[in-house]
Amino acid sequence: GGFGSKISPYCEDYLVPAAARITGRPVKWIETRTEALQNDTHGRGQFFDVEVAGNRDGTLLGMKVTQYLDAGAYVGTFDAFQACACLLAGGGYKWKQIAARTVGVLTNKVATDPYRGAGRPEATHLCERMVDIFAREIQADPVAVRRKNFIQPGEFPFTQNFGLVMDSGNYDGTLDRALELAGYDNFRQEQEEARRNGRYLGIGVSTWIEICGFGPSAATAPATGGLALVESAQVRVFPTGSVVAYTGTHAHGQGHETTFAQILADTLGIPYEQIEIRHGDTAEGTSFGYGTYGSRSLAVGGIAVRMSGQKVVEKARKIAAHLFEAAEEDVVFDQGRFYVKGSPDNAKAIQEVAFAAYGAGLPEGMEPGLEAVSYFDPPNFVWPFGAHVCIVEIDPETGGVDMKKYVAVDDCGNVINPMIVE
Repeated sequence: GGFGSKISPYCEDYLVPAAARITGRPVKWIETRTEALQNDTHGRGQFFDVEVAGNRDGTLLGMKVTQYLDAGAYVGTFDAFQACACLLAGGGYKWKQIAARTVGVLTNKVATDPYRGAGRPEATHLCERMVDIFAREIQADPVAVRRKNFIQPGEFPFTQNFGLVMDSGNYDGTLDRALELAGYDNFRQEQEEARRNGRYLGIGVSTWIEICGFGPSAATAPATGGLALVESAQVRVFPTGSVVAYTGTHAHGQGHETTFAQILADTLGIPYEQIEIRHGDTAEGTSFGYGTYGSRSLAVGGIAVRMSGQKVVEKARKIAAHLFEAAEEDVVFDQGRFYVKGSPDNAKAIQEVAFAAYGAGLPEGMEPGLEAVSYFDPPNFVWPFGAHVCIVEIDPETGGVDMKKYVAVDDCGNVINPMIVE
């Protein structure tokens, strides 16, 4: 991804090309690892004061959070994103009220940027720690407290305390699966027996939610100076039936070239091998976009690709209707083939229609070619979730910790490419 120290420009990004222009010579600047640590943006310098209110029956009621954010000596471009730690402080639970405040503190350090998660891991840490402390205070099972307060699947879409709309979730489901894989019920018996024999076994449980797919302009504009974090895509089908798609998101090893091509293959009914994804070359006309960060490439950029593919299909449908001498609404598109309703045996492949799109005899007023451009401004964030369980043994004499088992269950939504996910 392009987050963390890669998301903001540095002085050297401008000085090096300027020096090359002034001198008329190639200029290369090589930064040492020590210089990088001293100069690159940092993150995670956050401290939290948290208070939680709840009932003895395990019901969570309220939370008060003050976040002190070490912003370094200069305010960074993306400091505001780290306020996510307050926006998501309630986790996947139902709270009556949450009050949150972020205090930016200037120090003698480098500026900060949104490192992996950008406030969301911190939110998980503070929320789950407080749920554990609360459960211990009322002498309740921390798993039972979580289950009692989870937002339930039937309550989605759910408007959380800061007005963000959580689209979906099954927090009981991921927690139950994690506990099952960890052998939670048997562990409690094993823990008691081990304690009698002088062995100290412990277990930690944590659930989490994420906010991804940055971002809907209605929510992000206050933090971006009014910019809409849209992504665009241009899809062109050539007369040969091959396809090229230009995307504004820049792949950093996540496999966009594979997954975006799969999306178009499904949308257009054209073999995956005939589709090429291009990015990062402005000289070639790469589509406009804000890049790969905030877990947004597929959720925003991928949808822009699909939208353009759908527009291509709709233009191709008009051309197919013209070739069939039929009404457009009577033309069916199915798995890369157009045919008139009731006559599936008399079909034309989308490649045939693409060839016709560049020829003579098109419908009156239609421009030649078969391509489309789309901009996607997501209506909402996406909200992945999961659960982690860790079992450890502690040596009472040395304090050494031996991790016995670690289980993570992640609801990753609709999987485009299982191999990449694995």
